[in-house]
Amino acid sequence: MVALGVLWSACSYQPFRQGEILYANFCATCHGENGEGFRDLYPPLANSDYFRENQLETACIIHYGMDKELVVNGKTYQQAMLAVTQLNDVEICNVINLLSYSWHSGMKTVTIDEVRAQLESCSDWELLD
Repeated sequence: MVALGVLWSACSYQPFRQGEILYANFCATCHGENGEGFRDLYPPLANSDYFRENQLETACIIHYGMDKELVVNGKTYQQAMLAVTQLNDVEICNVINLLSYSWHSGMKTVTIDEVRAQLESCSDWELLD
């Protein structure tokens, strides 16, 4: 019986844990382990007014990348962010929800349907890789 419980928990879907792993593997190098950003190059994600105001658009930024000036918490960032094409829509959703939960208290979680609709709405973005 114990083996069945271990097997079930190992195979169960854990979006928050997956978001942590994905963030560590794809985001933390530039945005910092705690979302603090990196100098004047990469903006913070923790307590970011930009993220708070553009939660769903973050799906497009992750998927397609971004090469435009960005103002976060009153500071201007000009470093391009390359597309993270390795992530699928479910994984992007999990990363966004991790950011929302970890560093933006009171933000709602996003659904996979919302992320898919957002990605469809920005499908004309140029892929930055």
